Amino acid sequence: MGDLSEADSLALLQAKEEQFDILQRSQQALQDDKEALKAKLAQVSSDITNLQVELQSKDVRVSMLRHEVRVKSSLLDHLRAEKLWSSERGDEEVELLMEQAMLSPLAAIFAK
Repeated sequence: MGDLSEADSLALLQAKEEQFDILQRSQQALQDDKEALKAKLAQVSSDITNLQVELQSKDVRVSMLRHEVRVKSSLLDHLRAEKLWSSERGDEEVELLMEQAMLSPLAAIFAK
């Protein structure tokens, strides 16, 4: 088991060189995969940022719509109350006019 022959040494050297070449190609493939994953991570990160911005803008839009609904609801409540008040007031005015109309003939009769 001592010394190797020159042919065996060359064969061993060639085998080691082939292993080294295989390891270098593997390392390069891993580097390429790493770079591809970095690029994909950057794209996903960008997509997430864009989605966050879109979500925030939609949240603002929803808040604006909720506010608009509250304002319009409040206006409708106010208009309903005003209409009811106007209707009640109109009834009072009609009653007052009826009383005045009834009193006018009586007043005319008593004035004679």
